[in-house]
Amino acid sequence: PPGLTKTCCLSQLGQLDSSMPAARLNAALGAWVRKCRLQNSYDAAVAKRLGLRSVSDCGKRASFILDLQQHDCHAFSDLGQNFVHCGILATAIAGCTTLTASLNDPEERTSVTTDLSVSYMSSARVGQVIRIDTNVLGLGGKLAFMEAHVKHDETDRMIAVGRHTMMFVGESGKATDFVNFPSTFDV
Repeated sequence: PPGLTKTCCLSQLGQLDSSMPAARLNAALGAWVRKCRLQNSYDAAVAKRLGLRSVSDCGKRASFILDLQQHDCHAFSDLGQNFVHCGILATAIAGCTTLTASLNDPEERTSVTTDLSVSYMSSARVGQVIRIDTNVLGLGGKLAFMEAHVKHDETDRMIAVGRHTMMFVGESGKATDFVNFPSTFDV
């Protein structure tokens, strides 16, 4: 019925057809993690621990989880407080919204960021699990407009809200076509 949202949990992925949004997004996440590790990319700090929790609204909404660890901390935090660096949260927002936008681009093109803004409302600490809920606000021929809400997974308390605008570039069908290439780094 109209207005009803079906959520696909990852525990059901074995039963899903590979063309379904949850399976496609999970495959794209796995490819992104591999590419980050091969390139020894800055994103690898977040990508290797990011998990896909659910996909809904035909792929227009997705929820990711990330466990926060000591190396995510801000160096200027007081000892014992272990506040997570805002750059980790911004990286998580950019990665999750990019993955969700890629899933929703009918031409499956790569994208580049034209604008990323994050408003921080609360802090996150080591040992907590955060949830990044992404939402497609608008998708056109050249641009994608995304939003992400970062929340404490256990309490649902808002930590940050991000807005991410991306411009689609490149050839059709290449958004998640990550090519294996040799790396000079041992990752």
